[in-house]
Amino acid sequence: MTTLMASLLWLLAYLSCVSAIAVEMLASNDTSIALQYPYSLQLLLSVAGVHQYRWFIYQGPQGIAVDPCEDHDGQMPAEFKRVFYGVMFQDENDAINHPPFPDRKVYTKIEYSNYDDCKYIGTGIDAGQFRCGDHYIIDCAKDPRYDEATIKCDDDQLPKFHRGYNCEF
Repeated sequence: MTTLMASLLWLLAYLSCVSAIAVEMLASNDTSIALQYPYSLQLLLSVAGVHQYRWFIYQGPQGIAVDPCEDHDGQMPAEFKRVFYGVMFQDENDAINHPPFPDRKVYTKIEYSNYDDCKYIGTGIDAGQFRCGDHYIIDCAKDPRYDEATIKCDDDQLPKFHRGYNCEF
């Protein structure tokens, strides 16, 4: 009986070690978005005059918000690149505080990895898409800072920017 009890205790101790290793291994797996998508496109709306707006798109690292005022001052950090400077459009609403979805005119080629057919495409009905042909398609989304205040580079003077949408790829 003592031998049976000792064997059961050893078996229980062994199983608890095996179980602990599996739980520990699972706990160390990192599934953060930053590891899945190292790059981003950030779409910012700029006011150019009364009811006059244009889209800017910046390409850079995922998880770091671009400062558009540094682009205006010529001090853009090396990790960011302006890849789109849109044509002006009119909007009677207060679009700078609530950016609309980018329309089909917001379209630009994007350099990415070894693909040669990547681009951002605005649709006018959603945040748009980052596409590399038909084999790599990422739906863009509302920027996490969309609801923050409009960025004013020089007090109340122009330019002013508002974060709109982003694509992580």
